[in-house]
Amino acid sequence: MKQNIKDIITEITPSYESFGSFHHPMPNEVNLMLDDKVTYVDISLKDNVLEAEVSHKEEEILLDESDLDFLYKYLEELLASEILLTQMYYDEESYNDNNRYYYIK
Repeated sequence: MKQNIKDIITEITPSYESFGSFHHPMPNEVNLMLDDKVTYVDISLKDNVLEAEVSHKEEEILLDESDLDFLYKYLEELLASEILLTQMYYDEESYNDNNRYYYIK
């Protein structure tokens, strides 16, 4: 995969999905999606399974092992970062819930 395609991929805003606990769901899937007139990217990582489809100027880009390693590591880092942010949010929320004081007149 050419460097310009990697640059395009790293500029896509990721989306995350959370499945599992309703009380404190943690993200377990990350998706990158781009569909403009030149480049099509549909990449996801869920439960350690990478799915990727990339084309540029209507020509499918064949991904070799190094491309798949790059994509897997990149999406894994995005997901780990989102999980950490989510956990920090839940910890802050829990802290605030436990430190509420109510004054009764």
